[in-house]
Amino acid sequence: AGAVVVFPRAAHRLRQGSLRTFWSVSEEGTRVGRSFCPACGTHLSAINTRHPEIIPIRVGVLDDPSRFRPTANLWIRSAQPWHEIDRALACFETQPAA
Repeated sequence: AGAVVVFPRAAHRLRQGSLRTFWSVSEEGTRVGRSFCPACGTHLSAINTRHPEIIPIRVGVLDDPSRFRPTANLWIRSAQPWHEIDRALACFETQPAA
């Protein structure tokens, strides 16, 4: 779980270093790659083979995360009971269809 901002994949470029990617299969059968820094292990982004045109970047790794505001809540069925969901935003039980 975490806050992400979604960018067009064509607009993404890694400025330095390299990433390692751990691949798994989602509930829907889609291959999902979670990319992280091989030096410190920080989770940076994800790759979803169902939507290769976008790249979700973890907000916490951006230089200025305050520029971004949430617009939706995804996977709310998996939210912890103590997590307060902002019902003023779009809410999806799982991954929304594109």
